[in-house]
Amino acid sequence: KLNIVVVRDGTVRKMQVNGALSLTCNSEGAQRLHAAVALPDDSGFQFQPHPNVSKPAWKSGVLTLKDTSRTFPVGTPVSVLRWRMLSREDSSLPIALNVWPDVLDDGVFTVTVDYTLQNPKLTVSDFTVRIPLPPGATPAVNNCDGVQKHLVREDVLEWSQPIIDASSKEGTLEFEVECDDDAVFFPVEVSFMSQQ
Repeated sequence: KLNIVVVRDGTVRKMQVNGALSLTCNSEGAQRLHAAVALPDDSGFQFQPHPNVSKPAWKSGVLTLKDTSRTFPVGTPVSVLRWRMLSREDSSLPIALNVWPDVLDDGVFTVTVDYTLQNPKLTVSDFTVRIPLPPGATPAVNNCDGVQKHLVREDVLEWSQPIIDASSKEGTLEFEVECDDDAVFFPVEVSFMSQQ
């Protein structure tokens, strides 16, 4: 799970990554498994093995039960490791997002939103940005890499890309809308998935 709080100027206020590893034995022969885990050096991650995991084995990067008379159950996932990472570094963000409202005329704003994939080895799917709009306003979209839709009932302009990777690492959405104050466009919500 990734939770990021970025303030309006793009500064990271908080980034937290949480994860867990569960093991499932699919046969009785695998119930006494020893799973080797490659841990990144100086990644900023904190790892916590389950209390039933052998601490000496874990220090060597191996997950196994500390009580050798016990076995893993067959067909039932067992949580064996949790991790987390906290950061305030902008460079830690997987995707940088820039939201730039400009006054075009009195009462009309041009809003330019762009993203940049920070790590070209990363592949992101189901990337969605939700930009709040003034109540009852209808945006006029000038440019859109990907798909956009106006969610009238929610007063939101939703912008999405099915896949972002090294071949599509940048994208832009630009629209105009009547508005009195650019604060209405914040906070912007971003969601995506990645298997990496």
